[in-house]
Amino acid sequence: MMRYVTDRTTGLSLGRPENWHRVQPSAFDLVMVLEDPTRPHGVFQPNAVATVVPVPEAATLMSFTESTTTAWLAATPVGHVVAVDYYPAGGIDGRRIISNYDEQGIGVTMASFCFVHSGLATRVDVSFGLWNTAEGMRDSDYIMQSFGAPKAFAEASALDTGDRVGMLPFLKGLISRGR
Repeated sequence: MMRYVTDRTTGLSLGRPENWHRVQPSAFDLVMVLEDPTRPHGVFQPNAVATVVPVPEAATLMSFTESTTTAWLAATPVGHVVAVDYYPAGGIDGRRIISNYDEQGIGVTMASFCFVHSGLATRVDVSFGLWNTAEGMRDSDYIMQSFGAPKAFAEASALDTGDRVGMLPFLKGLISRGR
């Protein structure tokens, strides 16, 4: 049986792999983490972070993918994009960006998924340790199998210092804050 989570405000739905749970409240639209009781304190915790932002009518999947990836690279000097490919989900054309970066001496792989639909742009970042890339890629595919496009965006919350009116300033603010 497929497990999933849905954000009540945006309507965004994602699959929830076994041993993953949703974190609330969050400054992001939807956050999940892998619960691993054997993970030592201080060791990177695999996570999925989803953000939905309004975009101008002229925004395209290509422009959203390029601008958010460029912002991520600017905020992550040790980050490297490994691959970008076509990734449809929920009946919507999307892009998957595979990247690697260093977080406090730990190698991390991130699978990012970008979508633009009905005036909203969605980015889902699934991060996992470099040492378990195969498992992380399997989990990220599971998460995206239940992708349901958002119907709305959330106004900035008390936890959110980003600007939800402008896509780039908002994403740059989220990226610079870290996870």
